[in-house]
Amino acid sequence: MKKKITSQREMMKCFINATYSILDSEGIKNIPIREIANKAGYNSATIYNYFENLEHLMFFTYLKHFNIFIRDLSESIDSKATPKDMYLNMLECFLIHSYSNPKVFYYIFFNKYSNSLEHDIKEYYLIFEEELEENIIPFITSVKGGTIYEIHTNIVTQVFENINESDENLVFLSELIVLVYHGLLHNLVNNPKEDISLIVKKTLDYIKKIIYAFENNFLLKECI
Repeated sequence: MKKKITSQREMMKCFINATYSILDSEGIKNIPIREIANKAGYNSATIYNYFENLEHLMFFTYLKHFNIFIRDLSESIDSKATPKDMYLNMLECFLIHSYSNPKVFYYIFFNKYSNSLEHDIKEYYLIFEEELEENIIPFITSVKGGTIYEIHTNIVTQVFENINESDENLVFLSELIVLVYHGLLHNLVNNPKEDISLIVKKTLDYIKKIIYAFENNFLLKECI
């Protein structure tokens, strides 16, 4: 059984690497599945033994960009920072990577395969064990949740654990932040020529104001 699983992951790696190689040389585009199969050295039908369809294969291929972000994040974290400052630093790193590859990150977090992120990210590192460097393990194991909303809520709960707020209020804060990110990322997908550094700054400004309003109980006041 173990040999079968290992063999299956090796085949998945083969197709993911072939897809990534094409994207790396030709840019983000719609790739005919036959082109991927030819690159990998197999016929097209073989791909469907390991992936539901081309979208499923693309999802795992795009997780290579997520790995690049995680590696960069692990090298830029200041362990002496306060939880809130650490969160904002992590967020800035995430925004730089995702806005630099908006279609990729939109696909990772907001498509039909984005409902089992914890499982799929960990599956990715079982396929690419050589990429699971020791310094990134804490960040991978901290990914808890199926969707970006659930993952971010778990992070926010840890950041603001000293604030006496209900889980419902923390979920509200988290969802509001993700919605801001979602909207700006979607806009960048449709307008890729916009200045990334300005959008990163705009996003951080929005989120800092949301957090300030939350901390000072402005955000949770009942609307009239």
